[in-house]
Amino acid sequence: TKWVPDIIILDYLDIMAQENPEIRLDVDNKWKNASKLAGELNCLVLNADQANKMGRSQYSLDKMSTSESKTKDGHLDIRIALNQTDYEKDFNIARVNCLFHRHMSFNERHEVIITQRLEVSQPILDCTRIFENNRERKYFTLNKKYLAT
Repeated sequence: TKWVPDIIILDYLDIMAQENPEIRLDVDNKWKNASKLAGELNCLVLNADQANKMGRSQYSLDKMSTSESKTKDGHLDIRIALNQTDYEKDFNIARVNCLFHRHMSFNERHEVIITQRLEVSQPILDCTRIFENNRERKYFTLNKKYLAT
């Protein structure tokens, strides 16, 4: 029996060995090949990506926050963003939003807030969905035992 992985995690495609002298074409090919690999092996392929310079100062990333080449999205099924302010980091809180989904509708302004304890390798302890108009109340909807003091 041939072993097939359930998941492949890449960190990250954009900085892997360059094969094409034109950087945008090279990045596009890498993302296209990762998508092809997922299809051939029928497994989940995860890749980390960085936000562009403008996105690094935003409260929440949006579809224009993609670094280097917008063609990356043409090879994705789903793009999610992890968002966190310095204040949220102090309380072990982060926000997740969907920036692209090939198979269902989504609203990038809808976020899920998560509590985490990275120092003990717990990236998600609890979560709740928040909406843009409820940002000011989001910290009070969490299970308080997970919040740092």
